[in-house]
Amino acid sequence: MLHEFGEPNLTTSIWLEFAGSAYVLGDFAKQFAVSGLQLSKQKFELGITKALALIAWIAQDNGLEKGASIALGVVLPWREYKDRRAFEDQLCLQVQNYIFRGQSVGYQLDLFTCYPEGWGVLNNMMFSEGLNNAAVWMWGFRDTTVLWAANRQREGSTEPWGFRRFIERFQERARLPICDAQEVEIDELYLARVLGSVTSLEPEQLRSHLSPLVSGLSVLYQEDALTQLCEQYERIYQLYFQDAISVFERNTPQHIERIIPCGGTAWLYRSLLNEYLKQKPGVQQSWATQQERAVMDTFGKKVVKAEGLQYRLDDPMGIFGLVRAQVKHRQPSAGGLKVAR
Repeated sequence: MLHEFGEPNLTTSIWLEFAGSAYVLGDFAKQFAVSGLQLSKQKFELGITKALALIAWIAQDNGLEKGASIALGVVLPWREYKDRRAFEDQLCLQVQNYIFRGQSVGYQLDLFTCYPEGWGVLNNMMFSEGLNNAAVWMWGFRDTTVLWAANRQREGSTEPWGFRRFIERFQERARLPICDAQEVEIDELYLARVLGSVTSLEPEQLRSHLSPLVSGLSVLYQEDALTQLCEQYERIYQLYFQDAISVFERNTPQHIERIIPCGGTAWLYRSLLNEYLKQKPGVQQSWATQQERAVMDTFGKKVVKAEGLQYRLDDPMGIFGLVRAQVKHRQPSAGGLKVAR
């Protein structure tokens, strides 16, 4: 069963304990001044805590008792895919017994399967459309990943060129106003939320999205400061796009016939991506529309479109389909952990 993970009781009150340490997640972490993007850690390191939290929350929401059997599908960036064994070993160990919101929980991981990021989209597209070769351009917050498949061969590459690079440049060049009257601290996490909400370069919309960044200034200076920020945003927006495209291109084989963009940052750059890919000779371009529709049907169009979730969850939706098929068709294990790869 799929669930919406954005409900207040989840994001504002998540804490858990395992392996002798306590962890707080989401908005709740802000109360302890320990929240942050934690970009220095790899996804598989952070994934253990998030996976345990989500497993317990979904289990409790569905009335599953301690010791219930579960199946789990995971995606990791290509460069971390080799570490899936370490992730699996730790998860299998910790999921059996831990504390979630002060309550002892534990589950039997009956099926664990891990795929490289982008495979949920790529596999579904190649199967449904009978493609011989194709590549996914996965454009997220942390990384850019190219995953391609051809002639039963699967390869990929991951580079740290996600949306955080845009944020870093904006911080460096935009000269964000600093004043005591600013209601919120303009740190990287806050910038990620503000800049990631921009869906149009139309002047009035852009000014509306960026206005919180100058809210602490005197009214006399806000207009000029906002105008400068908007000008810098447009410049950095174009430059970052060009650099990211160069990264995607150098990691994409020449023989690829279909390119499928996905990920939250791809959503922000959808218009430019469509325009660019239409001009590539001998290459077709398409989005994972089938999985995007499935995301909207599951979570509701209003919620999905407001957050661009159809582009963030299209890959997990594909993985969910693969895991569900394995659960339906595999033979029950003879009393023990069954791992599918």
